[in-house]
Amino acid sequence: MTKITSFLLIIFSLFSTTILTGCATHGVVTIPIKAPIVNPEFDGKTFTTQLFYSQPEPGLFTAGKQLQLKPIEDAQLSVGASRVLSHFNSLFKIQLPEGSIFVNKGISDYTLIIELYAKDKFGPSYADYDALLSLGKSFLTLGLGSAEYTIIADFNITYKLKDSKGNILYKKDFSVNEKVDHEKDAFDHFAMGDDLASELLEKNIVLTMNDFFKSTI
Repeated sequence: MTKITSFLLIIFSLFSTTILTGCATHGVVTIPIKAPIVNPEFDGKTFTTQLFYSQPEPGLFTAGKQLQLKPIEDAQLSVGASRVLSHFNSLFKIQLPEGSIFVNKGISDYTLIIELYAKDKFGPSYADYDALLSLGKSFLTLGLGSAEYTIIADFNITYKLKDSKGNILYKKDFSVNEKVDHEKDAFDHFAMGDDLASELLEKNIVLTMNDFFKSTI
């Protein structure tokens, strides 16, 4: 083999590797901006909220039994869920009907009960690693290929609006299942998958909560 041929083979090999690896295609989640609804019934009224959470029991050798629904402060949370639910009140305030007032605790005209049921032990939204596809790509690209993930939001959420006497005025159930493809390369920060999972959860909470308040008009 001549030196020119060897050189060309090296160039071809590097070119092929570059084509196969390319730039990782990062998942994109766009959190919508939803204007609060206008309903004269809620103008000047106070709102508070109570958030409850449940997920399948974590662990490799468990049967995946759904854990009891608990107040959010007593529930076991995934990383992605905890990032979003820790500032849930701020999301709630943004979606409140125009002219209404948020109160953190105490007596209020209305209480919004939210029941969030994650369908997977990793939480309501999480980054699912595709080991088979990632290992195959790594083998073909000499370890330079990006890792393949699917960002998944898979949960049920129920909203119940109660008056000061505890009567349920409005109730609505939502089932969320959304997936976003994501590639992670060696230069991406470690928590990018959790970041996208948090954004996907926040996106769907914004959409479902806004939809719920629209149903009260």
